[in-house]
Amino acid sequence: MKQQLHDLYYNVFSRLRDDQGRPVNPNHYALQYSHDGTVLIVPKELVTSGHKKETPKGKRERKN
Repeated sequence: MKQQLHDLYYNVFSRLRDDQGRPVNPNHYALQYSHDGTVLIVPKELVTSGHKKETPKGKRERKN
């Protein structure tokens, strides 16, 4: 299974290009799989290990 996922990443990212035709950097993006078999390419900063990013209780992020 691990090898199959590696091969999928390699195949997808070796063919994927941005708007200017440059290869997409796999260090900045990840594949996200859904229950219905859909595969999405998302920025790694939006991907978590199944955990939501939360601020500690009592502290709120300020917007300037």
